[in-house]
Amino acid sequence: MQKIFMKYFLVIMVVTVGITLAGNFFIQKQFAQKKAEQKAADYVTQIVDRLTANDKVIGNLVNSLNENYIARARALGEIIAQNPKILDSFDELNRLTDVLQVDEIHVIDKNRILRWGTVPEYHGMDFDSTDQTRPFLDGITDKTFALAQEPRPNGYEGKLFQYIGVARQDEPGVVQVGVRPQVLDEALKNNQINVVIDNFNVPDGTNVTVFDPSAQTVVGDTNSRLIGKTFSDLGVKDAALQTAQDAQDGKQDPNGVWLSRSGERVFAVYAPVRNYLAEVSFSRASLMNERKNQSIAAAVSSVLLGFIIILSIYVLLKRKIIHDIDIVNAGLSAISDGNLDVAVKVNSTPEFVALAGGIHKMAAAIKMQMGEIVEQSEQLKNQARTLKENNLSIMSSMNYARKIQNTLLPPRQAFDAVFQDCGIFWKPRDLVGGDIYWLKQFETGAVLCLCDCTGHGTPGALLSMIVVTALDALVTEQNCGDTAQVLYALDRRLAGSLNAGKNIGAGDIRDGADIAVFFIGNDGNIRLSSARIHVFVCRGEDVKTIKGQRITIGDGSISGAEQIETIIIEAGNGCECFAATDGLFEQVGGEKKLPFGYSKFRETVKKNYGAPCQNTVDSVWAALERYMGGETQRDDITLIGFKL
Repeated sequence: MQKIFMKYFLVIMVVTVGITLAGNFFIQKQFAQKKAEQKAADYVTQIVDRLTANDKVIGNLVNSLNENYIARARALGEIIAQNPKILDSFDELNRLTDVLQVDEIHVIDKNRILRWGTVPEYHGMDFDSTDQTRPFLDGITDKTFALAQEPRPNGYEGKLFQYIGVARQDEPGVVQVGVRPQVLDEALKNNQINVVIDNFNVPDGTNVTVFDPSAQTVVGDTNSRLIGKTFSDLGVKDAALQTAQDAQDGKQDPNGVWLSRSGERVFAVYAPVRNYLAEVSFSRASLMNERKNQSIAAAVSSVLLGFIIILSIYVLLKRKIIHDIDIVNAGLSAISDGNLDVAVKVNSTPEFVALAGGIHKMAAAIKMQMGEIVEQSEQLKNQARTLKENNLSIMSSMNYARKIQNTLLPPRQAFDAVFQDCGIFWKPRDLVGGDIYWLKQFETGAVLCLCDCTGHGTPGALLSMIVVTALDALVTEQNCGDTAQVLYALDRRLAGSLNAGKNIGAGDIRDGADIAVFFIGNDGNIRLSSARIHVFVCRGEDVKTIKGQRITIGDGSISGAEQIETIIIEAGNGCECFAATDGLFEQVGGEKKLPFGYSKFRETVKKNYGAPCQNTVDSVWAALERYMGGETQRDDITLIGFKL
């Protein structure tokens, strides 16, 4: 019985394999075309996905740039509000373009006329005269106005520019900056269809061409030699045109047609890509080679499959159930080893067939779950990559902000011109901060200010810029020796700029600053007025602490200059003065996580008495670092020491 069964089964298998090979030869062409159509659809999807991803990146870039430019325009508005006379200085306005990293500055008055700016040719321009400038007029009446226009050619010169404007805060008008959007322009160029297609890789024998349907001309091509050619030049006629139109109108799925091109037969598939029509063409050789390879593979597979089946039946008849159990066990072992594509083939009983089916479903489910895990892992990697890029962008902006804040600090040479010896330590908690110091020399002496603005990081840094601008405007030869009057004038200026009109509750924090103002007279004595910043005077073993008044500059609570104390420090030989912001004394550390405090500071100053001031300042910082241990810096820290 076994021999008869094997005889007839062998005859059936030989006939089946022969029919399969004959039929396979004729259907492989259709199969190759369908596969080509699927490949074409995949290529089109990749192109659309790439364009969509580029659009998203460009959108994020536009939003980020607009926010950055509006912040620069507002900073310019604050500077003008603090010192309106700066508008009359063409050199100062040009300096601000470098500080703010913009190309142009324009200021419009309440009559809609551009009166001040870095481009004299624009002076006198009526902003109600062009569609490009008219949208900025709302800023004359709306103090909250802010607008970042889309990049466009400017009205006078036709240069591609982006203009950003905010309302003036000191009087009706608009502050406007102009920038050349080079980064955005480059991103838009890279998202053009011809650039995307030029960078799109396809294998030999395959070509992707993008047409403008209205002009029927090539606008993008992986083979750049076809750009500019028409449908007629490429042999796209009759049925091909109808197929292309149907694909463009979305009436049917992409179907391929055979065309003659440059003496060669190509198989072309059409599909819409946004407002364009994409053609993916495959050479006859590439399709036929694939059909030939598939036919050989099918023939080999059929023969092997026939012998495998014959051998399997023979073994099943000989061993029956025991062999099925071995197959099931082998399959389960392969799955446990990670081979989820294993095939468990059993045919003896319905129970084993059902068992094999269950094993296959289990492997398929595990495989599907693993695929989902891999996909989620890729998504997480992409998210991490995006986060890293965003962090790099933010760090780049913060580093540039630090450069801007560094330009506000007086150079070391200015200190050397005033003091016999001095030491400075300035360390913001972040890349930028709210601590800043200021020095200016007059005929009768010099004024030194140490300031700790509300907050730290970017908000504190912006407030410190306002304070420096105010000091430049307020401290003059006439009032430089009256430190109380300087503090009072600064309080008035900051209160009007920061807290005027705010509805501040009892528990809210007002914007302001802790400031110590020194006037170092030519007679060797020092006049000091201080708001919350302590000053330490060291004369050998004696370290005297001069506590700052419990007032805050800028909160509007000071009624007059007479409310502010003025302290005279007689310098004399061997007098060393130190002043520091509260970030030094309030930094926690040690085993009990307590503040650094004043006693450790005074001990270090006393121990280093007579040494160069910079050595003393460095010793204080070294002592603080040892005390901090693994703790992070909690606030901005500034320490200044000097001898007359």
